[in-house]
Amino acid sequence: MFICKYSIFFLFISFTFGAKPNLDTIKKTEGFESTFYTKDSGLPYLSISYKSATSQRPKIGFLKFGISFLEIENLKIRLDLHSSPPGHLLSMWQNLMTQKAIRYATMEPIQLDLVDRDGKLFNVKASKGKFTSSGELRMWGKVMCSGEQDTNEFERVSIVYDASLNALTLLRGSNDPNPMLLSFKHS
Repeated sequence: MFICKYSIFFLFISFTFGAKPNLDTIKKTEGFESTFYTKDSGLPYLSISYKSATSQRPKIGFLKFGISFLEIENLKIRLDLHSSPPGHLLSMWQNLMTQKAIRYATMEPIQLDLVDRDGKLFNVKASKGKFTSSGELRMWGKVMCSGEQDTNEFERVSIVYDASLNALTLLRGSNDPNPMLLSFKHS
């Protein structure tokens, strides 16, 4: 199976710490939670949790696809750009985006908490999400975005890394005239 070597969560672990989990282990693990801490301050900079993970081989009529699709239930990710080691989250994001298998994973629902460099918390909750081949995290359905003082609902939200700005760009809706920028900590 093409997707056996990779999953959305263990990609972070695999590329960062060299772990080599397989899909059977991921599917047997329910209620997974993991947090990564900085060496200098001991503060958490990445937390990942999910309820369950299953693989599906869709059928059209009597034909079955040769590729398994990973479905992650109730994914929660917290990225702290304020506490992260310089360049570490960026390299994890870039490594994750280089994996072709990531296109075959979907998350239902997904919650993403982002703490910017100033310590401000931004929360995005969506009924569905997935990483695309273009390197963005796309969330759709009923997407709730909340910041310090406001909450808004969108049909679609995309998060993309912008190398020229060294930041994650949060595009709310199809044609966001004012995308939110969340800068990575400088090395």
